[in-house]
Amino acid sequence: MIVEVAILIVKAEQISQFEQDFAIAKQYISSIKGYIKHSLLKCIEQENKYILLAGNNDFQELNNDWKFHGQVLCFYDDSDTIAGKNYDYWKNKPNYTTKFEQIKIDKNLGHGFLYQPYKEWIEPSKKWILYQEL
Repeated sequence: MIVEVAILIVKAEQISQFEQDFAIAKQYISSIKGYIKHSLLKCIEQENKYILLAGNNDFQELNNDWKFHGQVLCFYDDSDTIAGKNYDYWKNKPNYTTKFEQIKIDKNLGHGFLYQPYKEWIEPSKKWILYQEL
């Protein structure tokens, strides 16, 4: 599985409209071929900051010439039979990233390492969201 992370900054006066629009948009996001799951999380330190996590399967990797933009943070675990591979394929492709980091998680829980808030991925994610660095 490919997990995409996007940090979204919304103008303060547009937060309510953004949340309403995203509630509508999620039905279209979930209908994309290869879609697995997405989450929109609101930052508690900064009211207008959101993080969007979206997961896709290998269909997307094999059938799309995606170009990542901005700052990308990826997590993987080799025991994960759904997505247990690193992101070198994407990192080494021509893209528009200013930063591309990946972290190997060794929980040996298969895809389940994403279903619990383990410090191995929560702590780097918080640091990335707050400072855009690890």
